[in-house]
Parts: sequence; C-alpha cells; structure tokens
Amino acid sequence: MPREGTILIRAFKSTENKDFVRAVDCGFIKEEAEHHGKSLRYFGLPSEGLYDIIAWNKFLRELVAVEMGARSDPSSKQSLLISRALQLGYHNKLTLLRGEINEIILNDRDEVGQRVPYPFELVNLDYGGSVLYPDRIRIDALEVLINRQRPTDFLLLITSNVREYDQRELLETQDRIRKEIIQYRPDLDIQIKDFFMKINGSSDEKTSLFRQVVHVHFLIKHVAEQNRYEITCMPALLYEGSKATRLLHYIFRLRYQRSSSTKVVSSQSLIDVLCQSLQEIVCDKLKGIRPPFEITL
Repeated sequence: MPREGTILIRAFKSTENKDFVRAVDCGFIKEEAEHHGKSLRYFGLPSEGLYDIIAWNKFLRELVAVEMGARSDPSSKQSLLISRALQLGYHNKLTLLRGEINEIILNDRDEVGQRVPYPFELVNLDYGGSVLYPDRIRIDALEVLINRQRPTDFLLLITSNVREYDQRELLETQDRIRKEIIQYRPDLDIQIKDFFMKINGSSDEKTSLFRQVVHVHFLIKHVAEQNRYEITCMPALLYEGSKATRLLHYIFRLRYQRSSSTKVVSSQSLIDVLCQSLQEIVCDKLKGIRPPFEITL
C-alpha cells in the first residue's frame, strides 16, 4: 500500500495500433540509418515507458528524451523514465530534458538549463493534442527546430489529435495552397476549388480529416524548403489510440541541399501531396482512404 500523501503516477500504456505505427516507422528509421551509414541520434517524446526506444533501439546510438511530467508532480514521471532506462540498459546513452518540449525548443534549454544538443537524425514529436493552436507555439517551435537541424538530413515523425482548434486558419491555408498552385497552373483553379469544397463540405469524418493532413503537409513542406531541405511527405496514418482517441501520424524525410542558396523546390510537388491517400490502420492492416476529389493534370 502507498504511504499516506504519496501521489500515484499511472504510467502510459501502449496499444496494438501504436505498436503497428512503430513498426511502420521502423522501416523508415532503418532506411535513415542506412542513409547515414550509422545509428541515429534521437530527440523526442518517448513517454516514461520508452516504448519507441524499445522498438527502434538497434538503430539508435544516443537518446535525448523530453518529459514534462504531471503539473502537480513533474519529477515523478521524469524519475520513472530514468528508472525505465536503467532497467533496459539505455541510461548510458540517455539525456533527459525536463519541461514542455515546445518551450524547450524555443528557449534552447530545459527547465534546469540544459541546452538542446543539436543535431539529430531522428525527431519524434508525439503530441498530446493538435499541431495547430491559436497561440502558434507548436508552429514556432517546428520552425526553430528545422532551422537548427541544418545541415543534417533527418527523419521527422509527428503524431497529433484529430480535433480542430483553429478552423479559420485551416481554411485560409487552403486558399494559400490554391494561390500557389494556380500561379503556375491557372488551368487547375476550378479543380483545386472543387477539391477543397468537397473536403470542407463533407459530413464524413474521415474525409474531413484531409483538412488537417493538407495543412500539416503544407506547413512542414514550406518550412523545410525555406531551410533548404528537399522533403518527402509520406501518406499520413489514421488510427485509434488509448481511450478511443483518434490520432494522425505523419512521416517526413528531409534531405539538406548544401549547394542551394535559395528555397528548395522538392521533387514531390504540392499537387502530389494533395493527391495522396490517407492510410487508416484497421485490424493490423493499412486501408487507403482516397481524397474526395481526384485532381487530373
């Protein structure tokens, strides 16, 4: 029995779907290690259970984990993470940064003054909410992160909740995408308008998720290319997490173009990204969900 006054910390438990996502990621992580010719430096949010690290350990040489902990008792989950690392034998390659990850990135140091030891070949941002909030803190942090990663090639993983917190910005982003495309392909204007009209007007939850997927892909693609990275956006994965939470998982491969002096234009075009299917995890299989409107070139 716990002593009186002891705060019980409930450790995060993995799910079958999350394990499936990790298995998908593992294929890309293996390719990333082969690209670099060595195991990878990891930065991210593995939780106190270190499930990501366990799944990918053979491809990782150094771990920089971030843990904020519970507001009432932040040190408890941080201690659990360290204890877990000791149990698994990872402690010699683990650095723990304490605090909220976006604030750590923006301040370039954690709550006890430790600096973020850039660069990393693998970044895993397993968010508890959405990418897009009105305060834009996650957007600002992503911009800083990608800039400070230069000139290192890396794999970026992002997981977010499907809930929308800034519908107006999602719609305004769609208009920016349309304007960018029709600068070079004015003949596609009607098709692009129809594409977004079908997304915004759909009563089907899965179809409406393309709003967020398009926003996140456009966001990361833009920031990466501005920082002279060639980027490939993989199809997003839709799955159900713990407590029936609907989640979206994104995979991005970034390759720095050292000789470039301007914004990079990636081989994967914006239209290519719009035309991608959304992949849903159903019974340990991937089921494709096509966009609601096919753009023909």
